[in-house]
Amino acid sequence: MVFNRLSISKFAALLAGCLWLAGCQQPEATHLTEFEFPTELTADGQTWVMQAWGAQQDKRLAATFSKRRYLAGNPAFEGQRVVYADAGGNERCYWVTPSEGGCQWLYIEFKGTRASEPVEGVDAPFLKLVKKEQKHVNT
Repeated sequence: MVFNRLSISKFAALLAGCLWLAGCQQPEATHLTEFEFPTELTADGQTWVMQAWGAQQDKRLAATFSKRRYLAGNPAFEGQRVVYADAGGNERCYWVTPSEGGCQWLYIEFKGTRASEPVEGVDAPFLKLVKKEQKHVNT
């Protein structure tokens, strides 16, 4: 294939123009809805108290996901996350996503270091979620 200087310079100018235009576009504004979760909830006959999400939960989940690679890509894990603990020290890591007129959720429960299979549901125990002020984020 033979290229002359003129065709190479035209191609370079076209490429530079496309890159410039792509970089100059305004990011799209998106609306994120976050919820105020109850500090305490009742589920499966247990009282669960909200905990701060921290490194311990991240570490446990990383270990769980590395052992259960089939969980990767489940869109339910993209929801807003919150963790609750019962009086026995068991924890449930929830991911909650708003849906039409309610919410969908998924949790993994940890009893010590043992993780349950994910459990999915709708609404209860999150029937009365209160929306936080909407944030506008440019992406």
